[in-house]
Amino acid sequence: MTDATKITVNPINKSAHKEAQYQRVDNLYDFPGKLISTIEFRRQGVIHPSGRIKEMREQHGYNIAKVDQRTVYDEQGFPHPRIAFYELIERPVKGEK
Repeated sequence: MTDATKITVNPINKSAHKEAQYQRVDNLYDFPGKLISTIEFRRQGVIHPSGRIKEMREQHGYNIAKVDQRTVYDEQGFPHPRIAFYELIERPVKGEK
C-alpha cells in the first residue's frame, strides 16, 4: 500500500490523550501480520484498547481486526482468559479520513 498515511500527532510520550494513544497503536504495528494483545496495548499506555481501536476504525479509516482470543499469563503467573489479539489489516489511504 503505497498511498498509506498514519495519524500525524506529535504527542508527549506520556500523554493519555486519545490522539497519543492512537499514535501508540499505529506505531506498535511495525511489520505486517503482527498480532498485539490487549495486555500489550495496556503496557504501552493504551488505556482502553478495544475502544481506541473502534474509534480508529470508525473515525480514522483504519482496518484493525480482532483475530484471536487466548489465555495469557501475566508477569506474576496469573491467567487472563479471552484476551483479544488484534491485527492491522490496512492503514487509511491518504485523503479518506
